[in-house]
Amino acid sequence: MQKECRGKVFIINNVKFGETLGSRDGSDKDAKNLTQLFMELHFSVQQQDNLTANEMKNYLCSEAGALKDDTDCVILIILSHGGGTRVYGVDRMPVELKTLTDYFSSDNCSTLYGKPRLVFVQACRSVESASIKKTSHVVKHHGEFEIECFVNTDKKILDVSWIKNAECIKVETSLNKYKKGDTESVKSLKVYNVEDGDKGKYHCIVNYEFEYRTNQSEIKLDIEDVKKASIKKSIYPVEPGTSQIEIECMIKPDKTVKDVIWEKEGDIYPIKNRPSFDKHSIERD
Repeated sequence: MQKECRGKVFIINNVKFGETLGSRDGSDKDAKNLTQLFMELHFSVQQQDNLTANEMKNYLCSEAGALKDDTDCVILIILSHGGGTRVYGVDRMPVELKTLTDYFSSDNCSTLYGKPRLVFVQACRSVESASIKKTSHVVKHHGEFEIECFVNTDKKILDVSWIKNAECIKVETSLNKYKKGDTESVKSLKVYNVEDGDKGKYHCIVNYEFEYRTNQSEIKLDIEDVKKASIKKSIYPVEPGTSQIEIECMIKPDKTVKDVIWEKEGDIYPIKNRPSFDKHSIERD
């Protein structure tokens, strides 16, 4: 580190979090003092204020990708709210600290191979946490699913709420659609009669001394479930002289079958129903 510019310093200064988390008064002064200090040490300093979780990731990813080979050192400073191994964007969405630091790893940023990288974090590091372990659900139409949020805190929980695609779910006014589960360590949301509108990203918000928003759990509908009837066997090898073949169509028995029609190249064939409630077949001489 003998060059005139010793390296780059990236400062993320998150101050304005709204009423629930409150502003981080004094952080601007800390950021100003840090900028002055590292400029005196001959570093180039870049500061970004009040970034959301995604903006933090996008900013650091972009800056890591733009580093030149002559960069001798990188220092990352994050001033924000946090909890456990996470820091928060001003949208109150948590990001794993490792996700942010990994942008400057040798694997992701070969320019920094063999060069020093320093990380300073000013944020709460309490052990209180809330997380969703199963982050993806594939659900059938008209089925149901349950998202479990695991809570680790000794503090009194004031409130638990759920959001879908950034909108609050009004559980109390939709009891036929949603149901909350509540134990000491697990808070859950059960959704009934799943429809297309239920797809999306769900978060649990646990409110104790401050509001903690979990990682997301994404709900996907099982596209195959749309196919209410299907022919599993699509090729039938037939020996010459065979008197008949049988083709089976498998029916999902969640609704009453009113009628079954078989068609071949525009010609309609009469059917012969089997006793089975979920199969319909045609025999052709």
